[in-house]
Amino acid sequence: MSPSVNSIRLAPIHNLSGSNTGPYVKVEASTRLGRNGNYSLTNHSPKDIHKARRYVIRVPAIHRAYRILASVYPLNGNPDTGSRLAILSEYENMKNILKPSTIFASEAFDGRGEREVVVFLHTVPTQDPKSKICNSTYRFSLQIQFETNNMFELHQYEFTPKKSHKFESSPSGKKQNDTNVEARLISLSAIMPESHL
Repeated sequence: MSPSVNSIRLAPIHNLSGSNTGPYVKVEASTRLGRNGNYSLTNHSPKDIHKARRYVIRVPAIHRAYRILASVYPLNGNPDTGSRLAILSEYENMKNILKPSTIFASEAFDGRGEREVVVFLHTVPTQDPKSKICNSTYRFSLQIQFETNNMFELHQYEFTPKKSHKFESSPSGKKQNDTNVEARLISLSAIMPESHL
């Protein structure tokens, strides 16, 4: 199962109903408290971001081959003209990111056991980090993709990169980050055969 970048972008996306029973995919968002602090759960759908967010996606044994996809793309304006833009990576340390990307794809899993996938959402300076032009608003999206190439939405929200790191420790930043801190549970029962439940 190795679809091209174009098929990742163009494959149909279906929303999953939250009213079904398990199995469940668990999605957690966390960020560091302080430069050298530990990761702590944070808002899974923040409106403004400066610090990196770590998303942990846990998938139970579902007995179907799949992989996890993530994407981030601008909804308005030219992201290169602002002060910061958004990228995705499997790495936390920016030094390990050789080529910035707006698409992430995990390895393919056979679905026989529980798996954990980690993806980092970073905001990075543009070539003009002091730009006074408003940063683009982005859409962050997580999907699960099966062998049929169909993708099912696990999580999605819109955000804007913040120019200053001080936002995260400001009253408004703390209030935002203390909202929606619980892990999200997404039911797969609507798309999984009964024999696999």
